[in-house]
Amino acid sequence: MTKKEKRVGAADISILAAADLHLGMKFAGYPEVQEELSGARFEALDTIVALANNRSADLLIMAGDLFDRLKMTKKDILRAAAGLNRFEGKVCALLPGNHDFMSGRDSLLWSVFMQEAGDRVLVLKERKTYPLGHYDIPAVLFPGPCDAAHSPHHRVSWISNEREDDPENLHIGIVHGSIRGISPDVDDRYFPMELAELQRFPVDLWIAGHTHIPQDHRLQKSHLFIPGTPEPDGFDCETPGQVWMIRCTGKKVTGFEMLETGAYRFAHRELEVSTPGDLETLEADRSRDDPARTLLKLSLRGVLPGEDLAAVKRGTETLRKRFFYAEIDDTALRQKITAETIDREFPAGSFPHRLLTELTRRKQEKALQTAYDILREVRQ
Repeated sequence: MTKKEKRVGAADISILAAADLHLGMKFAGYPEVQEELSGARFEALDTIVALANNRSADLLIMAGDLFDRLKMTKKDILRAAAGLNRFEGKVCALLPGNHDFMSGRDSLLWSVFMQEAGDRVLVLKERKTYPLGHYDIPAVLFPGPCDAAHSPHHRVSWISNEREDDPENLHIGIVHGSIRGISPDVDDRYFPMELAELQRFPVDLWIAGHTHIPQDHRLQKSHLFIPGTPEPDGFDCETPGQVWMIRCTGKKVTGFEMLETGAYRFAHRELEVSTPGDLETLEADRSRDDPARTLLKLSLRGVLPGEDLAAVKRGTETLRKRFFYAEIDDTALRQKITAETIDREFPAGSFPHRLLTELTRRKQEKALQTAYDILREVRQ
């Protein structure tokens, strides 16, 4: 058979790639909604498996941090195994990440999990090739499993010793760690890698975990797919939660799309307020962020007359009730100082009255506000 004939008859492989689900995350900073946010991560697992089944994925990959920590309850471990056992494709491959790493010592987490996981769930616990031919997938996995929570060195150097002449199988690298220029890692503590180095290995495409924010399509030209987290986990993660669906023919990536998976959204907004109606601009977010499923962090700033300021304060209480969870900082809101305000709060002819009146006449708004705040504080 010629090389051309092999390409014509190359097998199609569909892959659903996910990472950083962090089952068991506590969300201790959100006690009012802690239970719902923790539960949403297991719901995201069910969503991932359902998407993989609906899209007829051959291979489901979790590129690290399926679990948030090593000490998980047995109930949660069994729940995770049961969820993955519902995958109807050919094999589900799991990479230990820096949160659920597998060291040389026995891992209670992974030993309990593997006892419950089915025959089509494969834990990539060693730095070696994993041929998938016996799963009827013409592919080989090249994993870099984490064996510690932190390391200044990545775990994929072993791949450089592998042979490149394998025209039959798709080579898939699966890693967990930071990638310089893409992932924040100031102290190089999270298995740092270079994109150029990954591209030199005999790998056709990479699935990378650890970076919770997904990367856009431009990286896919480098055959690197970063799914991000399937369920948002904080105000520094304003994504809907997502996974990559990747289609390959032979050794080539022929298509990919990002699928949304998350239940909740985190939204951080800053708003300049000049009238009570300005709060209504947040209504525009409703087309993207369902308030009943959105955690909102809102910072307000502005200078308003007394009545308008009171109305804005009342409006923030309405916002708190509308959103699933809301943190609203209104400390940068200030009352507009007018002649009526000065007359009402300070006796005519007094030093505070004369000072504030003069600043008002000179239209020195910033100095007026500062003086007013100081005088009120001294008086109290």
